Amino acid sequence: MADQMRLSDGINTFDFSPESGFVKPDDMDIRKHKAVDGSSYVYKFSVKRKWEVPLADVRTASATLINGWWSGCTELTFYPDLTNSPAESFIVRLFNDERPLGSFNVPRWEDFLSGALIIQEI
Repeated sequence: MADQMRLSDGINTFDFSPESGFVKPDDMDIRKHKAVDGSSYVYKFSVKRKWEVPLADVRTASATLINGWWSGCTELTFYPDLTNSPAESFIVRLFNDERPLGSFNVPRWEDFLSGALIIQEI
């Protein structure tokens, strides 16, 4: 698991560490077809990487930036492992169904938020 990750829009940068429950699956666009003669065919069109990163204790200023990236469908540069592979990066977008950071961490609810980022390569 990566210790330090980064999202950047070219101007603003957000560095973070994933909480427990971090998942790094690969998403592949697969189509399955069956021919008239009964033969099966599987087509793999592309591999798109996808990360599900739980976060906690995100300051409200950073949460506002992240939620703005999500609502604006901003194209971002994602560095999944700044510690071991600092040069590896992907062009991504946030693909959450709902606002990524919205729940408050009690008792410090006014300063910190939590949630999860669904980051997908584009």
